[in-house]
Amino acid sequence: LSLEWRWTGKPTNSGVLLHTQGPDKVWPKCVEAQLMHENAGDFWLLNHSSLVVNGNRVGPKDFANAPKRGASAEKPPGESNPYHITPNGDKVTLVVNGRLMNEGTTADPSSGAICLQSEGSPIQFRNIVLEPLEK
Repeated sequence: LSLEWRWTGKPTNSGVLLHTQGPDKVWPKCVEAQLMHENAGDFWLLNHSSLVVNGNRVGPKDFANAPKRGASAEKPPGESNPYHITPNGDKVTLVVNGRLMNEGTTADPSSGAICLQSEGSPIQFRNIVLEPLEK
């Protein structure tokens, strides 16, 4: 999954929900690829999801965070940022502006819908491309 995002005003919070399962509700069971300003590349595990990051299981609980590696790779607000997200079964990799920000394995859940989130202020998404993984 490749996409670009940019904040059109004051940057706040957003995300890309991966492996979304269960009923349609505010916080579904999923693995979130975070887009909160200066935190793009964090994982959030929502509604008792879990993921192994750096050898440690994160979750399952209501909300659990696995911070990105290092400083933010985001461009200033108003500029477009490419996000390359690879949900490959139970492995998920997050790349922001060409820099590996996070990766996790043993995702639970490991399949499901992809959802775009907007929380707090306007955000624009463009160039959304879903490509099959080669076997």
